[in-house]
Amino acid sequence: MPDEPEPGQEHAEQLDEQPHPSEEQLRSLVENISDVLYSVDVQGILTYVSPDIKRLLDYTPAEVVGRHLSEFIHPGDWPRMTQSLQHSLSGQSMSNEYRLLTRSGESRWVRTSSQPIQSAGRTAGVRGMLVDVTDRKLAEQQLQQQNEFLNSVLESLTHPFYVIDTADYSVQIANSAARQAGVVSGLACYALTHRRGTPCDSAEHPCPLEEIKRTRRPASVEHIHSGVSDG
Repeated sequence: MPDEPEPGQEHAEQLDEQPHPSEEQLRSLVENISDVLYSVDVQGILTYVSPDIKRLLDYTPAEVVGRHLSEFIHPGDWPRMTQSLQHSLSGQSMSNEYRLLTRSGESRWVRTSSQPIQSAGRTAGVRGMLVDVTDRKLAEQQLQQQNEFLNSVLESLTHPFYVIDTADYSVQIANSAARQAGVVSGLACYALTHRRGTPCDSAEHPCPLEEIKRTRRPASVEHIHSGVSDG
């Protein structure tokens, strides 16, 4: 009668029979990742970059490998990138966002995650991944510009102006004239203008917010405000 395999032996033999990925298969996997993989040595010289660098910067890998990382970093971001690189070389995993320069000189924003390369017990360089976040950065910049424009318009008004959240009646935005009159962002409008603990609900003090929520149209009301700057 043949010997029975010891527990776990059959499973181990099955694992040994599984084909291991070849170097060519691994390279194909890496080179088909849509984001850019790269590595640099301790001097900051690029030692590898994946083919998608062509899409990102319009350079081929052969045109990039062997050159210093600083040649592709926007000058305004290089000091911060140098600090991040030093942290990675000291053994830390890092994440950062900075601008790269394309062949034509245009800027592309990337988010990078990097980690040290260890060899024979020492740090031999840094490897990482570049993710193109240009569209998000441009959208953030556009939103910031719009907010700055809106703020300049509000600040140009000589009368108090503030925006109230209809969900909880809290003041979300107040211009300088409103702040000088005692309107404080974050506080409820009825507490500021009527010294009340609950929203206005009488005929003498109708709540314009309730009218707006009911009709979904602009509303105008007249009622007496307490002096918000008193006391």
